[in-house]
Amino acid sequence: MLLRSLPPLPRLGLTGLLLTILLGLAASLAHLYFHDHNRDESPDLTTDDIRAAYSGLDKPAPLLTALERNHPDTLRKDQRDTLLTWLRSGRIAEDYDNIDLGPASPSEIIASSCISCHSPRSSDPTAAAIRLDSLESITRLAHTKHVNPAPVNIVAMSTHAHALSLAPLGIVLGALLWFTRLPRPLVSLLIAAIGLGLFIDIACWWVARASDAAIYGILLGGAAFNAGSALATLLILADLWWPRRSARPAP
Repeated sequence: MLLRSLPPLPRLGLTGLLLTILLGLAASLAHLYFHDHNRDESPDLTTDDIRAAYSGLDKPAPLLTALERNHPDTLRKDQRDTLLTWLRSGRIAEDYDNIDLGPASPSEIIASSCISCHSPRSSDPTAAAIRLDSLESITRLAHTKHVNPAPVNIVAMSTHAHALSLAPLGIVLGALLWFTRLPRPLVSLLIAAIGLGLFIDIACWWVARASDAAIYGILLGGAAFNAGSALATLLILADLWWPRRSARPAP
């Protein structure tokens, strides 16, 4: 029996449930952003936020990395050594404009050697986007980020909650898809994306603790599950209310 053959009231009930699923998927994405977007101490949700949650994060300060790779190459060795010592000291704000250092203070070295490129007045838009014209902007680039992954008991609890709720959701969507009028290859592809995507996503939560490459499994698996579930829900809704093909009159 096809879904479109159901009476109006059951179709209305299914419509409400499917719309609720769409709300849940949207809320899931919002929760991911609100819960994880600041794990790497930057405002946007990035791969580093996911890495910090499941694999842990050790990210050297961008300013330290640039100096260690000899940028800018015009900087004198004694000035570079002063900046490296300052960045490794953990006293970024305290020693930024240390008056005891005079012209050898980090603020003076940065003002004379870096701000001409790394400020809004720079003619190079790429360099201008990395601002070094204030202590606030420098601080964001001067700290090494170290974040431990979520404890094992938290990952176990999350696996328990997500696996036993999302897997039945995937089964229900797959079953509903099967009783639509959609082409069988499309139905098969969506069911595969939902099922395999969810398994890869959750399995990689654990693998990521030992292998950083599993972070991309989390991203790809999660994307396949969520996109497949959303598309499946929309297609089921469409099939529920799409007019049935009229029977051709007998010749």
